[in-house]
Amino acid sequence: MYYCRKKLENKPSIQFPKSLVAQIVNLTERLSFADMKEAFMTTLFLIEARQDKSDGRGTEDLFERVIIEQVKDLRRLMQRYALLTR
Repeated sequence: MYYCRKKLENKPSIQFPKSLVAQIVNLTERLSFADMKEAFMTTLFLIEARQDKSDGRGTEDLFERVIIEQVKDLRRLMQRYALLTR
């Protein structure tokens, strides 16, 4: 996740605080780098789409909310198709 955080350093509109790294690491336990990258890229696409439609208010924690939801969705799908066991 430090890789992803580093990629966002020059994007002041997206907040990726250090405190979020530990939370994401815990949520992505046993996921591959490709899985994490998929969640990261999907999050960026969703944020971009939402920001295009919004007036910019209420987006301070948008990255946090969206990436957590994306990781949870990815885990549910993988468990559903038995790609990831508990």
